[in-house]
Amino acid sequence: MHKKLYLRKYAQTRQWFNNIVNIGLTPDLSFEEARRVQIFNVMGMMGLLISTIFVIIHFSNDRVTLGLLNVVTMLSTGTVVIANYKHSYYFGQLAVSSALSIGFTATSFLYPDGMEFYLLLLTALMATIMKRTWFLR
Repeated sequence: MHKKLYLRKYAQTRQWFNNIVNIGLTPDLSFEEARRVQIFNVMGMMGLLISTIFVIIHFSNDRVTLGLLNVVTMLSTGTVVIANYKHSYYFGQLAVSSALSIGFTATSFLYPDGMEFYLLLLTALMATIMKRTWFLR
């Protein structure tokens, strides 16, 4: 009895996750572009969840500036999923990379909490995933 319930919940959770990962995919996308969209969808949803948690924590601890920077992060990661849904893939990638770069840079200047690591991680991620590498030249 419990095994059937567990398997049903697992199948529902897996279907929900697949629906999120595949937001905005169309059959005319190449394999590489489809994977890129899926990576940004996962990154956007995880960033949205984590940023929401940080917004709640920072506003409850009276760190308004840091909370507002996390709101920017939350909005940018949500924007990438919405842009992928509307098939504006490049806009979503550009929005999330720009907003997160500005947000992480501001956070690293205002608070010595190790956000430089996330800025470097974001730069490496964008250089690896984004096909347009004009910013590397």
